[in-house]
Amino acid sequence: MSEDLRTGIRAKLQEDPDFRERLKADPRTVLTEIVGQELPEDVEIVVVENGPKTFHIVLPPSDISIDELDATVGGSVGWTWPGSNFPRTSF
Repeated sequence: MSEDLRTGIRAKLQEDPDFRERLKADPRTVLTEIVGQELPEDVEIVVVENGPKTFHIVLPPSDISIDELDATVGGSVGWTWPGSNFPRTSF
């Protein structure tokens, strides 16, 4: 996901109270509206919501190297703890 798209989604989440629920209920339609084109049918979109006691770990595909992952837009290996003062940590 590009940084522009990520920033746009964050802004929309703050300004539109219904956007969060729409995004969780039908992410494909919402993302299609945002990017202005249909997303490939074989792409699965999963929306998860962090909370004060919920921590999600998103794993990169097993067939991609760390170097390839770092070269992708928005790709990274690291973690943050929601609501914590810990800096983003990469390893």
